[in-house]
Amino acid sequence: MTSHNHNIALDQSWIDTKGAGNSNKFSGCLPRTDKPGQYFGFFEENFKGEILDVDEIRAAIKKSHPNTSSYSSYKYHQGNNTMCTANAACQGHNYLQCKQYGSKFVFHLAPPSLYDFCGRPGSGSNVGDIVRRLRDHGGVPVDTDRNKALMEKAGLDPTHVLDERAYRQGTERKWDKLKETAQHFQLDECFEIQGTNGFFTALVKGFCVHYGRSGHSILAADAILKIEDIIAKYQDSYGDSGDNGFRYDTYNYIKRSSAPYGAYAYRSIHHSPPFDRLLKLDLEQRMAL
Repeated sequence: MTSHNHNIALDQSWIDTKGAGNSNKFSGCLPRTDKPGQYFGFFEENFKGEILDVDEIRAAIKKSHPNTSSYSSYKYHQGNNTMCTANAACQGHNYLQCKQYGSKFVFHLAPPSLYDFCGRPGSGSNVGDIVRRLRDHGGVPVDTDRNKALMEKAGLDPTHVLDERAYRQGTERKWDKLKETAQHFQLDECFEIQGTNGFFTALVKGFCVHYGRSGHSILAADAILKIEDIIAKYQDSYGDSGDNGFRYDTYNYIKRSSAPYGAYAYRSIHHSPPFDRLLKLDLEQRMAL
């Protein structure tokens, strides 16, 4: 799947130069407290020799690259809460579910299933803690009829769900049961990004990138050009605001604002038996037609 995303027309209001996409207020992303490389391998070391310079990034965008934003299947709206980091992490997992198994089989994950272990109501959380939580423990789906019906088909307990936005749902108290489902929704391959060229190389290679800047955390999906300016297209966590839920950060803005928060390239999620069950049922149904 490719898209020639160069010299496209963008509404200037969709391009961030100062702060969070929906507004310039604190949306819940705190500066990192860990050391770079403490919990994740570096993208630049794992893909040594493949990191593009600025001119090579421009050339790669003009040629073609994976249209990762097409894997979007759910729009989070954090409202007035401070779960932007968890929204972005869940969105990244949703993208990878779609990429690996198809849009029919995406369980949209609930941000509180990550956030409740990494932040307090109104306090926010940092990107690294949330990404580690998703990698090491996983999350559970949002409480929707669609998710619960899919969970039943997949052999999962449909009561293992949480509201998308609410604080204090007893997540920690319920975790002994919820973890039976969460174990099937863990992040697998994920790398910490050291620099801006690595950031955009990851996008050109088809990774989605979870990052923070200016008090907000979002998921970058594509690298595009506006004239010759390199820009990251990211999915925001405020519903349809901006460009149908997407907004844009320039190369220079990311370069000067992301370092205190960190950035992580998502490559794959754990192979999970519930997805095998859904794929098998789907194949049986198609063969019966």
